[in-house]
Amino acid sequence: MKTLIGLGCSHTQGSAFVKNFNAKDELGERTQIVPELEFASDELKKHYNNTLTTHEWITKNLTWIGKLNNYLKYDKLLNFGFGGQGVEANVRAIHNYIFKVGDLSNHLIIHQVPHFDRSEFLVKLFNIFNYPSNEHIIVSQIKTLIAGDSSKIEGAYFKQAMVKSYDVNFNTFKFIWELYQLQDLIESKGGEYRCFSLDFNWDNETSKPNNIVRTKMDEVDKFRDIIENDYKTYHPDETNFPPIEEVIDRINWLPLSSGINLKNQRLDTAGLVPGDGHFTEEGNENIANYLFGGIKKYEKTLKENS
Repeated sequence: MKTLIGLGCSHTQGSAFVKNFNAKDELGERTQIVPELEFASDELKKHYNNTLTTHEWITKNLTWIGKLNNYLKYDKLLNFGFGGQGVEANVRAIHNYIFKVGDLSNHLIIHQVPHFDRSEFLVKLFNIFNYPSNEHIIVSQIKTLIAGDSSKIEGAYFKQAMVKSYDVNFNTFKFIWELYQLQDLIESKGGEYRCFSLDFNWDNETSKPNNIVRTKMDEVDKFRDIIENDYKTYHPDETNFPPIEEVIDRINWLPLSSGINLKNQRLDTAGLVPGDGHFTEEGNENIANYLFGGIKKYEKTLKENS
């Protein structure tokens, strides 16, 4: 059985189409069953002539991964999108999946790479969200938490520690390696990995994110020297980093064509969800068409070079 997996953030999950759902049952315990979902706005309810839907229907009919499968026609479709999350959540999902299934033969994983400014951080929150205890621990995105005081972070010192430990170029350095290692793991298990960014740096050859295209790589690569100076090794030739651009070049970026027109294909501009920049069903169909073209081009190049 051939399995297609979409990996990414909210643009993959399609979470903008629906209201947040409660992942706990009536006893307050986490449930493995996703409930029926309510469309995010009255306009969406009218547009789709329904109030409630399911995650399976959202994935199959509204997301780019579902639209892409209309072209690829894989037997099984899985949506590993995580709204608001970054590369770390994506990597963890694939690790967990591999732990359970072992073999990735006949798997194609298409990764919509989230922005590299999303970096996980452990945070203790107090007296919020009406939790029964005074302390609640979450793993959240550091940039989200340092942007304001709404989460009532304990003490200014803690917030300053987060600010001073955050550097998007360091994230870029880390996550480029995470992508390469994720790809290497998937391929070692018999699967295929392709990735792209919705920053639309599509030039017929690649589809890299802004964090790579619009960043001077020496600002990223400097962390290679910092780490190697701080972490002493008896075998530097064997354990030191290669240049980061060599790693980038080994990642399976889809060669997506330039010129995509997504005018009025976002939920806000289409009048479906005010203020929401996620893509409409039509926008995701448009993206899927470009992805299918990129997959065919990639496979053709593989055959020519084999």
